[in-house]
Formats: sequence, structure tokens, C-alpha cells
Amino acid sequence: LSYGETIDMAGSAVVKGFWYTNNAWTVYAILNGDGMATDDGPFGTDDWLKCTVTGTKADKTIATVDIMLAENGTYVNEWKYADLSSLGEVVSLSFSFSGTKQNSYGLTTPAYMCIDDMEIDRKSSIATFEDITIEGTESFWADKTQVGINPWNSVDYTLDTYYSNSWGSDYFADYVVSNCTATDGTSYDKPYQSTAGGAKNGNNYAVFYLDTWSTVDGAIYLAAPSRVSGFWACNTTYAAYCIKNWDGQSSDQKPFGQDDYFKLIITGYDINGEETGTVEQMLIDCTDANEWHYIKDWRWVDLTSLGNNVMYVKFSFDGTKKNDWGLTTPTYVCIDDFGGDAPAKNTPYEV
Repeated sequence: LSYGETIDMAGSAVVKGFWYTNNAWTVYAILNGDGMATDDGPFGTDDWLKCTVTGTKADKTIATVDIMLAENGTYVNEWKYADLSSLGEVVSLSFSFSGTKQNSYGLTTPAYMCIDDMEIDRKSSIATFEDITIEGTESFWADKTQVGINPWNSVDYTLDTYYSNSWGSDYFADYVVSNCTATDGTSYDKPYQSTAGGAKNGNNYAVFYLDTWSTVDGAIYLAAPSRVSGFWACNTTYAAYCIKNWDGQSSDQKPFGQDDYFKLIITGYDINGEETGTVEQMLIDCTDANEWHYIKDWRWVDLTSLGNNVMYVKFSFDGTKKNDWGLTTPTYVCIDDFGGDAPAKNTPYEV
């Protein structure tokens, strides 16, 4: 990079630091003179060159860190790490250069620096889903702008709703937003109820339904690559009912018993579509002979292991209740405060 270069963070982020070294042209000028300075010649013991990194915050205040590229008769000739964490959370970085080799127009030493492996710790906004207006109570909102996939936003995140009216009534898959507090749902006619009896916080929460025939993506997209802290997860009453009473489709025709399970799988992807990691969360777990348990109240799912460069996450499910066409447990999960703050202590499972 050169003088005046600016890096936009695409939102607020803490830049932990990066590796840096001198540019070959700059080193040549340090060793041989740049041919333009008033006192042209190689650097002496009193000469110096530095890069000033300026971090601009959302409120327009700034903080700076100086990186010395040459001083006291020496210069940087290998990769070194610059700690920028003192800048705090910034929306952009800009770079300027200063030094002793000058003429009447200013600095004459070539103002270049090489950087690599910038470490960014970005905390995204929290998708509480309270920014979605739901008409009425004990109801839900779904984007049905067009038949097929409908992208929509909650703060910085993009989600999809799949909509169809092919069977004479509205049908939805992927994500909807619910404000239901009732817990009487036992079938597909009331699929958007949480077993906790409402949202984790506020009034609204999202419900994801994976329909393997119509779900095209099922992803939650971030505004820019960053770290995802996690989210609160909860079972739906429909899934909970099928756990206890059989789902009507599985080959063994039995409710959940020893060794059965139903789990949520969250996979992170970077901006190139490459996987960054996978997190599994048991929604129902009967694999322990001494304690069968499930998520009844909202439970925190930590996603930090997916890394700092997550562009989107996808949800999928696995379980033991299946037939010839695949998983038969209703593939729903409730989601709240995506990207929120992890609790000091997680909610216990319901035994």
C-alpha cells in the first residue's frame, strides 16, 4: 500500500493487527538515496521513516498507531507484526508516511509498505427480529412478494422465505418470523410455536423450516465476512409433540426412545463458499441411557469456532427417525438474537 490508502471495514470492526515489511524500492532509497531529497544520500543514524495508521470510528473520532520502517541506522527487512488493537472498533483505516528525507515538496522516500494477514474481529449487529412487523398476535410474518425465494433483511443479515401457493393455500419454507406464545401446536397447522412459550427476548423470533424439496439455500448471510458469536435456539412444539408421540412417518413407527436423537447442524462458509467449520447442537438427545433430554427453553449455541471470516451460515438437521425419503422428525428450529452476546451460564436442558 502507498500514501493515502484507505481500507473500508464495511461496518465497525476491531483490527487486531497485521504483518508488515518494507517495499524493495523503499529499501533501495534507504540504502542508496532517493535522488530527490535535499540532503540526498543513504539513511544515516538520525534518519527515520514511519507509517502512521489512523483508525476512524463510527463517531468520526480517530486513533493512531505509528509503525517505524527505518530508524537508528537500521530498517525493517523481514515480516514484523503491528499490533493495532489500541485503535479500538473502527470503520476504516488510512495510512500516511513521514520521515527525515524531504525536499520543498515534502517526503521523498518512496511511501510504500507491504502488509499481509490482517486480523479483523468484527462483531455484527444482533438480529432480534423485532424490526419485522407482524400483524396481530399469535401470528407470523413471511415474505410472499413472489412465488419462490424471497430475500429479506433483519438489521445486517439477509435471510430467505420460500413461498408457494400451488396447492390453493399459502405454503412457506426457510425463514419466517413468529410472535406466538401459545404452546398447543401438535401438527403442521401450527408449526411456528416455541416450546419456551415465546421469544428469548422481546416479542419476535425466527423459525427455520428445512424442506428438502423446496429450500434452495436456507442460509443467513452477513453484511461482510466476520465472526459470529452465536444465537439462541429452541424447539418447536410440533417437533416436541412428534418426539413424544411418533411423527406418523418414520419406519419404526415409534416415539423417541433409547439411542434416538434429533440435531441441528450449523455450517459456516467464507466469501469464496469454502467451509470454515461446523457446529452441532442436539435438539433432542436420548443417547445417554441415564438421561434423555431436549431443549425446551432457549439455549445458547456458540458459533465462534466457525472463525473470523464467516460470510454466511447454513442450517441442516440429522436424526435417527427416518424412512425411505429421509428424516421424518419435523425439521424446524426457533432462532433468536442471532449474533448476540453469550450468556455467563447456559440454559439447562429439559430432562
